[in-house]
Parts: sequence; structure tokens; C-alpha cells
Amino acid sequence: MYTIGDAIMGRYRKPFTLYKRGKYWYYKTYDIDGYRTCGKSTGQTHKKLAEEYCLELLRLNQLGFSRITLSDYSAHFFDDNSPFVTDRITPLSHSSLRQHRQYLRLHILPAFGSRSLQEITYSDLKSFRQKLLKDGFKANTINGIFQTFNAIMKYAYMDNKIIKNPLQGFGSLPRPNNKDAFRRDEILYLCQSAPQEIRDFIILISLTGMRMSECYGVTQDNIKNENGVLYIELKEQLTDIGYYTPLKTKERRIIPITDELVPLIHAQTCNHAKIKYLMKPIIRSIDTWEERKLSLHSIRHFFVTDTKAKGINPIFIESIAGHSLRGIAAVYTNFHATDLQSIRDWQKILYQDIIDNTEK
Repeated sequence: MYTIGDAIMGRYRKPFTLYKRGKYWYYKTYDIDGYRTCGKSTGQTHKKLAEEYCLELLRLNQLGFSRITLSDYSAHFFDDNSPFVTDRITPLSHSSLRQHRQYLRLHILPAFGSRSLQEITYSDLKSFRQKLLKDGFKANTINGIFQTFNAIMKYAYMDNKIIKNPLQGFGSLPRPNNKDAFRRDEILYLCQSAPQEIRDFIILISLTGMRMSECYGVTQDNIKNENGVLYIELKEQLTDIGYYTPLKTKERRIIPITDELVPLIHAQTCNHAKIKYLMKPIIRSIDTWEERKLSLHSIRHFFVTDTKAKGINPIFIESIAGHSLRGIAAVYTNFHATDLQSIRDWQKILYQDIIDNTEK
């Protein structure tokens, strides 16, 4: 088996050769078959420094051609007890890990599994993405595949298996904002059709705009009172594997609530997966669900669209929903609970509408 620095045909071959192009020194080494590879820059303008650079790569076993294939390196990468998973500060949910494994198995390995980590180039990635687009995959799916790919290659770089991550600087495809929101009559239908155990959950998301994981983790301890005005102080969210993590925007939020909503805030009896399982057939019974891409997340969209339609200050709405605010709008997000009476008035009307329709 050929290794760099071995004697070949009775003659010692140096592990690398240096040459100058312009003001920089470049080096060439040998691939797995013993052929000279394309030159790579050392980034150095002096030969002595260039030689030291190559010797350091040799010491790290990064100078030559790595025989580690993507398939071998990623074999257990997304296992529950792998270093990538267990060393993370923010735990990955079971659903995220499942999605990573699926992207790896169905898309990445068939295209690159037999390739050496060092072989994979930026041009290969561009071609791969073009093929996915040609095959009809949507931008969100393709971006997810490349996020999985990048996690592996980034770790391989930190693991000294590759000299450079070819995905560094590889931009994402723009995501189309084509998801619709439920209409008010559809929210009433969901509340009428949902099992009692998750009806409170739907009402809370509808009237507060919280994300599913945020609503799932809220308890009575989050309820605060400011001069007789109630609000939820939201600081963290609960993942589907039972871990509390920072909010998506990493910033504390104030969410106004009325007295009627307080009893709805309790420890959830359903987990994330069960809620999705129970609600999926109900959502899909709406004729236009597929073309409008309706999902549980569309309940949160309802809060944003319906409050704006009622003329409530959009800056209030975006801040309560936890959207990233840019420009001058960000200056006006330090609200007090007493500033948000318009939201409470809207909540009271919608809550009573839901109660009147679900108790018939």
C-alpha cells in the first residue's frame, strides 16, 4: 500500500515539492495512486515558512490524500451517543436527529459515500445542488440536506481529517415564504374537532402567537402581574426530548394574556409527537390544506395575520411573536405589559368566540 514518503521503484520520493507562483509558494503532493496532485497555496511568501507550513500539515496527517471515505466517517455521526451529539451545548431533538439521518442516508451517501473526504470539492457541491433542483426538490429540503452535510464536513475539519471544509461559505438557497395562515373560521373548526387534551394548547397558540415548543414549556410560574395586568414572561422553550433551551431569538419576551387564558396554562399532557399525530388528520380535512401548506405552525401565523388585520400595531405583534426586528422597529420593542391592551381586547373577543362555538 502506497504511503507518502515511501520508497517507490527504489527511489525515495519526498512527501511534497514546493514551487513559486507570483509572490506565494505552492506545494504538490501525491494521491492514493502515487500521481502528483494539483498545487495548493501555502499562503506564504517565503520558502522557509512555506516548508514549515507543509511539515506541520505532514505532522497532522493532512498533507497527503486521506483514504477516509465519507461513508466510513459518517457511519455513526448522528447516533444518540456520538461525540457530535453528546458534546453539543444545545441538545438536538429526536426529530432533528432523525431528519439528519434521513438526509444522510437518502441523499448524501448515494452521491458521495464512496468518495474520500479530501476529494469532495466546492464544484462537486454546486453540481450536487443543481441535480437536487433538477430532480424537483424544494429549497427548504435542499438547504436541510446541506446543513447535514456541513455538520459532517465541519467536524471533519476540526477533527484534522481535511485541510478545508468545502462547504465553508456555501450559501443557502432563498426560502420561499409561501406558507399560509389559518382563517378565523378554521381556528374555530380546529378547536371544535381537537381532543379536549390539546384544545387548550391550540387556543393558547392562537391567542399568543407562541411557537409550539414555547407554548409546550410554559407553566404558571411564567405568569407575572404588573399593576393588575397579566402577562407571560417567556425566557426558554421545551424541546420534544424534555430539555429547556434558549428561545430562537435568545431574547426574553412579554406576552399579554387575559384572565380567561390563565387556566389553560398547565403542564401539557401530550408530547410534541402525539399532538402532531392527533392534529394531522384534522388539519388535512381542510380542503385547501395542501396547496396552502397548512400545519400546526400555521396556528401561530393566524395570530400574526389576524391581529394585523384588526389594525393592531404591527411592531407590538412582531415583538410578541418573537420575530427578528430590524432597523428603527428594534428601538421600540422595550414594552411594558400595560402598553398592550389592544392585544388583550382582541384576545377576549376571539376567546369568547371559540367558547361559544365549541360548547354548542
